[in-house]
Amino acid sequence: MNRKEIEQMVWSGLSDVNLSECVTDTLLLDVITTYDNEYDQQIWNMYVKVIKNEFRSKIEPYVLPPTMKIVEKGVFGGLYSPEKHILGQVICDIRPKNRLPHLLKISLAYMNLEEICPSLYENRDLKNKKERLEVEKELDELGYGFIHRTNSKYYFQPDQRDAFETDIMETFKSSRKVRNFFDQLEGSISDEERTAREFQIKQHREDTAKYFGLKN
Repeated sequence: MNRKEIEQMVWSGLSDVNLSECVTDTLLLDVITTYDNEYDQQIWNMYVKVIKNEFRSKIEPYVLPPTMKIVEKGVFGGLYSPEKHILGQVICDIRPKNRLPHLLKISLAYMNLEEICPSLYENRDLKNKKERLEVEKELDELGYGFIHRTNSKYYFQPDQRDAFETDIMETFKSSRKVRNFFDQLEGSISDEERTAREFQIKQHREDTAKYFGLKN
């Protein structure tokens, strides 16, 4: 598949779903994309569609394109992934397209969750740690727990990305020219700092495998 075919698949994915049985939420995002080499960051707002949690189990996976589901070696079972669905819409909104091979990081902020899940935030003090954890737990039950899985930050350096980020890169043909994380820090961090960061990356990859039900 070339990028044009991938884009058509991303934007037409929902056309293959019977929308009388499937309802979507419209999420407002603040997007920041960071690039390797000499490209500046890009910052913009956009709306994305995501299938509501209560309808996700009613969709037959075979009607969904790979841009909306996880099919990594069949381990993920070809299930709908709202996280991947959102990232696909973000990546396809990047202009110009010659930036895609250099895409190093995506950072997202969800701006209208109080409209999507109003009862979740009523009479809640998010500065209170206990209440914040309760909100995150309820958000997960509503099908939006992935927002806090990585704090909505995705890295695509070969020596830092996890299995999910690798699947995103391969599906959308992006980040192929991104350099290793540690190559860019050569000589600027101590051995102790590198060891600590390597442990964090290993832990993150294991957490991702656990989240998606992968075997380490």
